[in-house]
Amino acid sequence: METIWREAHLYDPRKSAATTWVQQIARNRRIDVTRRSREFVFAAEDFYAIPDRAEGSDGCLDAVRREHRIRVALDAFPHEQLTLVRLAFFEELSHSTIARRLDLPLGTVKSRLRLAFACLRRLLLEAGVTKACVMEM
Repeated sequence: METIWREAHLYDPRKSAATTWVQQIARNRRIDVTRRSREFVFAAEDFYAIPDRAEGSDGCLDAVRREHRIRVALDAFPHEQLTLVRLAFFEELSHSTIARRLDLPLGTVKSRLRLAFACLRRLLLEAGVTKACVMEM
């Protein structure tokens, strides 16, 4: 309204009606404000195409259940096998490093780990974890 008041002397009734002139001032003002704004406006539909990488709640619950079953299965392991599994998969040590650290032959470390995972697969299958999940291990 202030702009209309300041620009009133520029109005020429021969060029357009007063309402057309006022609407043009309002339109130009909106364009100016939009140009100065650094905010981007997107339609809600634009966001529907963006894939959601977050795992669904069902997947999270399944992962928690699987993790619990794995912990229970690992608790059933003999101490020697549990130590090897921890060193190999939780501390990410190589088989040769484990062999040196525990003063065991490399072949013994490998065979005990193989036995441990065979046992883990069997325990998880008995606990109801799907075969596809167990085979990923």
